Amino acid sequence: KQAKSKFIPKMVTIKASYVVTPKDETPKGVFCLSESDQIWRWSHSTTVYVYNNKNNVNVMNLNELVQRMRESLSQILVHYYPLRGRLNWIQGGRLKLDCNAKGAMLFEAESTKSMAEYGEFSPNDDAIKELIPKLDYSQPIQDIPLFLAQVTKFHGGGFLSSNE
Repeated sequence: KQAKSKFIPKMVTIKASYVVTPKDETPKGVFCLSESDQIWRWSHSTTVYVYNNKNNVNVMNLNELVQRMRESLSQILVHYYPLRGRLNWIQGGRLKLDCNAKGAMLFEAESTKSMAEYGEFSPNDDAIKELIPKLDYSQPIQDIPLFLAQVTKFHGGGFLSSNE
């Protein structure tokens, strides 16, 4: 009797990763988190934006797209500067936000699948998990970026932008 394999081939390849810092100087300092922020388990929230290439025209290549995303994120981090910092544990098992300009992370990826092959992009679908940035929550919290983004280009056109 042959065992069924649960191996699912990897369809997305990470081409590069970038640390994105604010374009201009931003305030530095430490923020204490509120009581409600202290009691919840800390994790990232995922958002996914899908851009279909309806006219089958390759408007821009992945390098151009990622460069534009890097520049835009660099400008946005000037105004939303806490997102380029890191959380740290302090006395009493509490968290603080250190605005230390360590930066956000941006991943450049390509999929061997077309957008249509992913279907409806259901949040419960295991296939969509390869389209969002991967986090290793076992590393020290001060090493985990607060904002991660991934740009994935689909085979045959279109792309997806996801962030954590």
